[in-house]
Amino acid sequence: MENIFPRVEINLEKIRHNAKILTVLAAKKGISVTGVTKGVAGNLDIANVMIDAGITCLADSKMKNIIRMKKYGLHAKFMLLRTPALSEIKEVVEFVDISMNSELSVIRSLAAEAIKQHKVHSIILMVEMGDLREGIMVRDLPAIIREVIGLKGGVHLEGLGTNFACFGGGIIPTEQKMIQFSQLAREMQRKFSIIFSYISGGNSANYNWLVNTKKQA
Repeated sequence: MENIFPRVEINLEKIRHNAKILTVLAAKKGISVTGVTKGVAGNLDIANVMIDAGITCLADSKMKNIIRMKKYGLHAKFMLLRTPALSEIKEVVEFVDISMNSELSVIRSLAAEAIKQHKVHSIILMVEMGDLREGIMVRDLPAIIREVIGLKGGVHLEGLGTNFACFGGGIIPTEQKMIQFSQLAREMQRKFSIIFSYISGGNSANYNWLVNTKKQA
């Protein structure tokens, strides 16, 4: 008897179609979409399709996936979806354009390595809004931002991020939660006279909010 093994069939055209619809929908609300490739192990064909559909930033949690996509020559920014480990700081600075961070020790190491490589590494500070996955407590955020912008080169604070419906607590990204996060970002920008390029409010769990919201949060 012939052995039959499970397999996954990927329809690239359907991915392209869905990505186009999502990017257009988000753009109408003043939001850009980052394509997450960790669920497909950084597959080059899928990443290419996302880029063709208008996505300009690809994100992954595994450095090996990012390195493979970067070396392949994909024309996109690359984002690390988690706090870098201290053991991979050199590779992160070399291959990643922007990383998500919540630990000052890691940020200082990124800054030092970036200076060695004659680069400026972009970071997003993750904020804990109830999901319990990761992030800086809101009460601690001003002190962390003050430390980061006080570093002597190497890193640039690009913005704030948060997670909903990811780890625990069942925190759904409601209109109220999104407004709360947006207000926090505006408050930090006013307080420190800075402008954020990224105010990242979550993941695909935000789809219902995206469809139903009448305005930018």
